[in-house]
Amino acid sequence: KQWYQRRVAITAGGSAQDGGSRDDTVLPYVKALSEFRDEVRATTRDLTARKVLDICDKVRDDVLPELGVRLEDGDIGVPATYKLDDKETLLREKQHRHDEKERKEKERLAKNAAKEKAAKEKLEKGKTPPQEMFKTADYSAWDEAGIPTLDAKGEKVTQSQIKKLRKLQANQQKLHDAYLKHVSDSTF
Repeated sequence: KQWYQRRVAITAGGSAQDGGSRDDTVLPYVKALSEFRDEVRATTRDLTARKVLDICDKVRDDVLPELGVRLEDGDIGVPATYKLDDKETLLREKQHRHDEKERKEKERLAKNAAKEKAAKEKLEKGKTPPQEMFKTADYSAWDEAGIPTLDAKGEKVTQSQIKKLRKLQANQQKLHDAYLKHVSDSTF
């Protein structure tokens, strides 16, 4: 049977099986479905499928648990399963899902902030031109490429030190090129 062909079982005497009145039993469900229908109708006028799915999720996650109904999505092409369940259990599960979602969002934001900070630090490092990076008090003379030839005491820099400094300078060249590209991209 289709969803619209199903009926809520109410006894002939006008009361629900749990002893409450028929209105007390049925009206919260009718109200929930009516509001769902109204939201779906309003949203489909915009023809935005994402909004329709969000409304469906809202009914499943927010409305039905408050009524003590568990609705679980099936795989594609398989209908959802539903059953009456303890309202408090459903609300605890809902809170747990909410807390987990919040925790994951905070982790994601922290990772993004760390990446952004690292990218800014990398750009900041790239501000210094590679030819200028060794022009500090640690050295007293440099060649035309900016590689130190004499240390602060006036002693000649060894070939192994020069090799290391050239590697550092090559890395700085990459950082500086990225910085210049960022600056030129930002000005347009």
